[in-house]
Amino acid sequence: MKVFVSDLDGTLLDSQGKFHEDMRELIKVIRSKGYLFGIATGRPHFSVKATIPDADELFDFLICNNGAEIFDFVGDRYHQ
Repeated sequence: MKVFVSDLDGTLLDSQGKFHEDMRELIKVIRSKGYLFGIATGRPHFSVKATIPDADELFDFLICNNGAEIFDFVGDRYHQ
């Protein structure tokens, strides 16, 4: 399996906490090549959704709350 996992703060988000369209396009290119792309963050799910409203469509999975919540959008599963 080929997987990219990224943090948000200071990685996908700039110093002002903004998610730019260039990053969105890069993630789409990565996924179009058959790779999975997800987020691992200490933030709760609602904070990720507030920052990136289409996170459920843009990412294949979210690992939130330091691993306490896992959203698998490919398999349509939620683990807590």
